[in-house]
Amino acid sequence: PPLLQLSDQDSQFPFSNCNDVVSHQLLPQTATELDGIFTQRQFLLNDDASPPILHHAANPDHSSSAALFDLLRSGAPIRNQSNITSSNSSNITIQSAAEEEDSGRPSTEDLLRIAGARFIQSSWKPGGGSDTNNTNNNPPLDDLSSAVGLSDEEARSVELAESLLTAAEKVGDGQYDKASILLTECELRLAGPEKVEEILMFPRRCFLEFYDKVPFGQVSEFAAIQAVVDSVCGSRRIHIVDFNIKNGEQWTIFMQALVSRDEVQSVDHLKISAVGIRSRDVMEETAQRLVDFARTMALSFSFNLVMLDDFADLKEDTLAVEPGETVAVLSEYLLTTLVAHSDKLDRVMKTIATLNPCVMVVTEVESNHNSPVLINRFVESLFYASAYFDCLEACMDRDSPHRRFVELTVFGEGSRIIVAAEGEERAFRSVKMEVWRAYFRRFGMEEADLSLSCLYQAELVTKKFTCWRHCTIGVDGKSLIVGWKGTPIHSVTAWKFNCE
Repeated sequence: PPLLQLSDQDSQFPFSNCNDVVSHQLLPQTATELDGIFTQRQFLLNDDASPPILHHAANPDHSSSAALFDLLRSGAPIRNQSNITSSNSSNITIQSAAEEEDSGRPSTEDLLRIAGARFIQSSWKPGGGSDTNNTNNNPPLDDLSSAVGLSDEEARSVELAESLLTAAEKVGDGQYDKASILLTECELRLAGPEKVEEILMFPRRCFLEFYDKVPFGQVSEFAAIQAVVDSVCGSRRIHIVDFNIKNGEQWTIFMQALVSRDEVQSVDHLKISAVGIRSRDVMEETAQRLVDFARTMALSFSFNLVMLDDFADLKEDTLAVEPGETVAVLSEYLLTTLVAHSDKLDRVMKTIATLNPCVMVVTEVESNHNSPVLINRFVESLFYASAYFDCLEACMDRDSPHRRFVELTVFGEGSRIIVAAEGEERAFRSVKMEVWRAYFRRFGMEEADLSLSCLYQAELVTKKFTCWRHCTIGVDGKSLIVGWKGTPIHSVTAWKFNCE
């Protein structure tokens, strides 16, 4: 959508004229400058990396349904009278009584019978029992063609059918996660090599369009980065600790703000410690992109990747904080995932406190999805999701496959977990700002004022969306609240540690 210049006449926000109030304002102050910032995003989004294709476990559980094997063993006669035999459970041969029929090529039933034989060999001992250690009975796909005289396409069909049989076995045994992985493999095989990349990249494209067209993420992100900029202003050695770095584009904005300083305030070094528990390959790609970007800005920069099994395992020494560094912490949607485990949340906060950061900027969902009463969670989730779906209707095309994907995977599954799940499965338990205020006070944390520059950034970014008139920007005490038609969606707050 075209960017809109701010003016007193059409602005519904109270912060439009505050850009000259704060002297150290470093992020873009006009729609034109902001447009340039978003152009820079393409630097990060032009990577060709694709997530790896899912593969089932090397040692699958072969406890299976006997009925499935009985059906395979007693299957209907093959159309061209072929008999399939196995030799030492390592290869398969076809003996055809009518080789000249159909030009000697195996029928679909032939291919299914071969797949069934391979499936039985890989799952059962010769005596009929399940063999959980027998994982190499069958030749790989490349050997199958030569072993039974199949073409490459026929061999792929056999492997597809074998995967479908294995998936059916897993469903029968109640191993739905393994079945889902196998069916994903089948979908990729059916698509063909030329479609695999498109399938794998589809979720990424969906979330990029969601991020580009729905305002909440960008508004909260720009406001949070401005809060960090305000807190490290004047520091020469800066160390950022980020618990949700994603593709890192927020830090390219931060770098541009740093290099725009006067020579007297130039930065000697910027270090970013990215803390995560999954997707190491994605974080490594982000690291390389940020290193390359910093080089184009002539900025001294280093990246510290901290991979953990659990966020509660975070230790001060893993972050490699050095003397003279000004530490700032950015936490986007991390705390919500730890609410169900108060001991882990406490450990993370205690570790952060030992860093003595100049600021901890927190972005969270501004809704109470943690009630022990189902009806309360249902009502709260209903109002929250209704506001979000209303926003999707205004910002994204109704027939967009990207929108449908986001609705199903993010809001559909997310709402199910919030409302219907219990115990460990209810992993996301957002709470409102007053709960976080009470919790943070236990660690001697004090809520800091967000600068007028920070509020102005939120307004400026909002105005770049076509649906900006429905996006509400307000304050709750010292917190920035981003909402839709008055319904709170996200909160952004800055916190100082009282280390006396």
